[in-house]
Amino acid sequence: MSKSKELSEFDRGSIVGCHHCGKSVREIADILQKPKSTVSDIIVKWKRRGSETAEKRTGRLKILGERSRRTLKRVVKQNRKSLLVEISQEFQNSSRISVSSRTVHRELKNLGFHGHAAAHKPNITPQNAKHRLQWCRTHRHWTVDMWKTVLWSDESRFTVWQSDGRVWV
Repeated sequence: MSKSKELSEFDRGSIVGCHHCGKSVREIADILQKPKSTVSDIIVKWKRRGSETAEKRTGRLKILGERSRRTLKRVVKQNRKSLLVEISQEFQNSSRISVSSRTVHRELKNLGFHGHAAAHKPNITPQNAKHRLQWCRTHRHWTVDMWKTVLWSDESRFTVWQSDGRVWV
């Protein structure tokens, strides 16, 4: 079962306020729609410490600080088509911090980087551009009825200079 969110200061204050008014734990839980165990725990902690604020949570410190995140961001921006393993290796070389690829992946996600297919850019040579312009100039006076006689085959896919595989960035 997953843990629920921390109660807000307002909710904690409401529980303590209801307790001051002489309400029982069950009544407070019914009024505020909170579990009885939560209400009871907050009241006990308030009696013990004199404050309804939540204690600071302990936990493992993050291995990457703000400077390391900036370094990671710079490494990614240098070559966006790099694989995660390459990014991890380059980051470790530049920052001298030993981290796993999973940690790098998680931090990249937190920084807003995510993989997506790169946009295909058309390879237009100067000669091709000249031919396109010439074609446009010859057909600029066509009417709508003339264009209706053209058979468009835009469902077909043709690859001349690039592979069929997607490039992820």
